[in-house]
Amino acid sequence: MTTICIMCADAHHPRVEPSNASAKGGFSLPEVMIAVAILSFLVLANFSILSLSRIQTVKDHERGIMLDFASHYLELVKGLPFADIKNGSPVNALYDGTSGGALVVIPISTDWFTIDDANFQAFHPDLVWLSPRNPQMSVFLETREIAGVPHDKRIQVLLQWDAPMNIGNKQTLRMDMVRVKDL
Repeated sequence: MTTICIMCADAHHPRVEPSNASAKGGFSLPEVMIAVAILSFLVLANFSILSLSRIQTVKDHERGIMLDFASHYLELVKGLPFADIKNGSPVNALYDGTSGGALVVIPISTDWFTIDDANFQAFHPDLVWLSPRNPQMSVFLETREIAGVPHDKRIQVLLQWDAPMNIGNKQTLRMDMVRVKDL
């Protein structure tokens, strides 16, 4: 009967240990440092992208509010009788300031004025969201005549408000409308 001694077999064939770490399948310190640097760069890039995305989302939301405001304003002006489209007249009978209602008019001057007040917030409640951004408006009204008779009225609405987090220039929006005299 023959027996094999496992310890004896190991003694005749000693295990050879590798002399460096990469031969063991591990990573050296410079390799780990480079990997950490690359991962750190990617994480910081993602945070930057998320931050810029958030700012762009806020800008788009505010632009949508102002676009809706300008559309509402011009639609009401468009609905006025041709002769009533003039500087100083209200944009609609509901917004003529009587009986405690809001007063929203076609301004007399083309100067910038604030739309961050109770009248304009009653006219367009979403303007409350832009209150911290100092929203302003300027309106140009021009009457064109053909052969000495008023033919059409052109109205241009310019809006501006501060950028989110005061990063960048003022945000702006322009809408134009032409109202031709009824026959």
